[in-house]
Amino acid sequence: MAITWKSEGIKHAGFVLRFDSRDERIMSDVYALVRYAICIDPTTGAEVSVRLGDCEFGNHSDLISAEIDATPEALALHCMWIDRCVEEQRIAFEKNARARRLADIKRVAKGKRCVVARGRKVAKGTTGVCIWVGDGHYGERCGIKDEAGTVHWTASKNVDVILSEEEANAA
Repeated sequence: MAITWKSEGIKHAGFVLRFDSRDERIMSDVYALVRYAICIDPTTGAEVSVRLGDCEFGNHSDLISAEIDATPEALALHCMWIDRCVEEQRIAFEKNARARRLADIKRVAKGKRCVVARGRKVAKGTTGVCIWVGDGHYGERCGIKDEAGTVHWTASKNVDVILSEEEANAA
């Protein structure tokens, strides 16, 4: 019979999955354990919560009853929705992993070839090998030794890593 209200009759018939209860604030300083029926949305297959009532203060006046009655068709629709959610999470995870790899490749580190791209104290376009990375008074700093052997000190945020061909292809 699913969820039945006095005024409107049966709702969510064949789509009720399970029941749940949560502590919620029902007034400014009053909390109650609220019961929910977790149902399947017939159009998308997603889970929706239908409020059944407050356990401590009685049910809503127009609620009669609720029971679990999900049909096999509704469960199949719900399984397809779960599969879509899992696939979306997998894609998001792969995208984030790729972004982390790219950030790691572009991070200024000792031994990487770098070019000064920003700032005003070291000439833009100065290239060399990073020989030191550490904390300064205003953030991370690095030392770049150019081909002539001169070390230039600047903020790490002013420097870009020169990517090798294989690193550029991986990025």
